[in-house]
Amino acid sequence: MEKLKELLLIPGISGYENKVIEFLKKEFSNLKYKYTRDNLGSIIFTKDNSNKDSNLKRIVIDAHIDEVGFLITELNENGTVVIESVGGLNLKLMQGQVFEVWDTNFENYNLAILTFPNQQEKDLDLTKAILDLGFRSKKDLLSSNIKIGSSVTFPSFYQENKDSILSKSIDNRLGAFIALNLAKKLNERDLNFNINFVFSVQEEVGLRGSRTAVYDLNPDLVIVVDISPSYELEGKSSPYGLLGQGTMLRHKDVYTIYKKDVVIFLRNLFDESKIKYQNYFSFGGTNAGIIQLIKDGILVIPFGLVARNIHTSLAIVDKKDLEETEKGLEILINKIDQNLKTKGILLN
Repeated sequence: MEKLKELLLIPGISGYENKVIEFLKKEFSNLKYKYTRDNLGSIIFTKDNSNKDSNLKRIVIDAHIDEVGFLITELNENGTVVIESVGGLNLKLMQGQVFEVWDTNFENYNLAILTFPNQQEKDLDLTKAILDLGFRSKKDLLSSNIKIGSSVTFPSFYQENKDSILSKSIDNRLGAFIALNLAKKLNERDLNFNINFVFSVQEEVGLRGSRTAVYDLNPDLVIVVDISPSYELEGKSSPYGLLGQGTMLRHKDVYTIYKKDVVIFLRNLFDESKIKYQNYFSFGGTNAGIIQLIKDGILVIPFGLVARNIHTSLAIVDKKDLEETEKGLEILINKIDQNLKTKGILLN
């Protein structure tokens, strides 16, 4: 899991994903893929295919690579800073947390603690919060190459136990890791369709990157790989995400009601292949929400697993859920490939 650990610990909030991009370029460098980048910053890897039939279907695997965090908006004379959130964050969980404040080159960071002086928990206001780096003056900040617009990320925590992986940025670097592993497995195969792997930017601030990355590809199907919140610690049970209950069979979220034939197809596939899965409804959303609205509509399939404590310094996923998700995604690709070869259709 060293490769996963490396990917999870790369700093890269929305709009600042270049270090993640460089990691992916290195991982794909010896594979049979060519890459392009769009103007928003997403990177698209296209697999070479010896079958040059212009009528081949096109399938995209999408996984966003940005994480939530903060940007510095003001440098105070006393050496503290003011910040603005990037992505959805629960401020009640942020109070008293440690963060990494990066210099403008993303080479070094300083630790800091987030405080909400003289504020009641029910009325927390981020604009009045203080990020304290232990400095004494604005000069100290500037000498550390910390400026307005510098990034603030969760600390580089990572740990495994026999059941779980605990880390920052599990949403959605783990999804990117799943997509990367699939790309490696498909490297030597000729498929009965064209395939692109899109590692999209800025999902956490409005599903932006996937819209531009997918638009020109004009695919017949997009499989969106993402990590979604488990609500079990809030007292909810199935179908709101439980660790250890398998990969997700996603029915609905705030942006998408998934087509019934897609849900039935996945359920039948999981049952036939003995993939452990759980029905899932979400109060959040994924890139599927914007992809389905591109042009005259694009068919989307959701894929992924749930995590506890999402958008914090220690999100937690179940190792067996990860195993079932990776296995299920490969089986899905094989099923589509077989369908296109024998029936000329994506799903049945």
